[in-house]
Amino acid sequence: MVRRYLGILLVLFTSLGFSTAQNINPDYHSVIVQFELTKIELTMDESDKHALVYPADPKQDIYYKAQIHLKNTKLDTLFGPVGIRIRGNTSRGNQKKSFKIDFKEFGGEQLKQLKKLNLKPNNNDPSMLRESLSWIMYRKMNVPAARTGFVELYMNDEFMGVYQNIENIDDEFVNRRYGNEAGNLYKCTWGATLETQNDVYDNHLFELKTNEEFNMRSRLKEFISIVNSTGGEKWEQQVEAIFDVDNYMRQLAVESMIGHWDGYSYNTNNYYLYDDPETGKFHFIPYDLDNTWGIDWIGPDWGNQDLMAWYSDRLKVPLTTRLLKSDKYHDLYVLYLYEAMDRMLETSTVIASLFEVIETKVADDSYYSLDFGFTYQDFLVAQNEAWGKHVEYSINDYIETRLKSAQTQTPEINSTPIAYFETGKEQLLVFPNPSNGFSINYRGIENMDEIRLFDSSGKVLPGETDVFGVISFKNRLEKGMYFLKSGTFVGKFIVAY
Repeated sequence: MVRRYLGILLVLFTSLGFSTAQNINPDYHSVIVQFELTKIELTMDESDKHALVYPADPKQDIYYKAQIHLKNTKLDTLFGPVGIRIRGNTSRGNQKKSFKIDFKEFGGEQLKQLKKLNLKPNNNDPSMLRESLSWIMYRKMNVPAARTGFVELYMNDEFMGVYQNIENIDDEFVNRRYGNEAGNLYKCTWGATLETQNDVYDNHLFELKTNEEFNMRSRLKEFISIVNSTGGEKWEQQVEAIFDVDNYMRQLAVESMIGHWDGYSYNTNNYYLYDDPETGKFHFIPYDLDNTWGIDWIGPDWGNQDLMAWYSDRLKVPLTTRLLKSDKYHDLYVLYLYEAMDRMLETSTVIASLFEVIETKVADDSYYSLDFGFTYQDFLVAQNEAWGKHVEYSINDYIETRLKSAQTQTPEINSTPIAYFETGKEQLLVFPNPSNGFSINYRGIENMDEIRLFDSSGKVLPGETDVFGVISFKNRLEKGMYFLKSGTFVGKFIVAY
């Protein structure tokens, strides 16, 4: 069903000023390398190591002193002393623990402008790839996202297994993305619904990670009040003045496509809010992305869950529900859903590269199987075979299912997503997008040169062009990204199923 999309796209795009910003996320880091296995060796008192790995009380945040050696092709450094402790919430009882390393805990300095690292085992995922793929998706969609890489971790020469190295979300994180760190950064956990009854001073719901000594939360209270206030267009003006709506709708498109049910919209969990004093707006930052790409603990089939109603039916989530009920923001969400479909196809191409980084070391990881009984064979086939129980999809089956269901659930947009074009100039419009793979329509350039079709590798493909601007394909195009080119103009579309 076509709703309002034909003719409103440029108006929506230009009136809100969306999609033109430079990528908010910094490049990868010598401590966090994406397609390489960094070696981390910790040397510490043996009794401290035992207390860390086999804690009497896993809920305690006790830091133990250690020396650290980090080594990869970009870095080889001894550093310390550092502090290391258990991290996480429900995962603290697992046998393969998640750890936080603090470079400053015992009087040290930052390492390459990093204060902390999070080492996460992703032990509920037999592929160990889902969280990496999620962060890659967010980066591709220009949502503020942690940089991640993989490490092989040793403690006193014992191989502790393969871990994901995740950039810490702190004042340095926001400074690298927003150019300042003076605002309040809140870590929001389960129950932070953003309803008016939320107590903004409840540090369990809204843990203040910066400016703790001042603890001024009047702006957070104002934000929650506006989220829940009434009033049509006036409400839209109010919420845009205090909240980065564009960032959130991008985030929501990724959240729904990857099936991140343990975030705000389905579980009121796992997000940060940064109150940016330079713009006067709150920014939404997702985190803890392991329950994604077909992993489920609460029941629904996330590969087929309705994208047009991506919010909980058991918890109140006024931020998401109110934004999606606004025609203006609903349309923006649909635009970003189409871009997210494209990005999901791009993301699928890096799966093999990530797998190769950790393949041989997972074979030697004796901690890998302790919590869920995964075997090395389970790891080897996890891209294409579902393990069962809480792992309802393989990664590739989830991608295929989500793209197929997205195609049927998402209203048609009669142009390529606006994010691919510069406004105010001639455009090569390609529609419908996604295509069914049998034909494609194009419009928009007065002096049309020869139209050529390319696949994502740059190969020219055959097609029959008629006078009405329709290209028909003798053989149906396979799933993937494609490009139409006329002179210097390029239109982009996907075949999603």
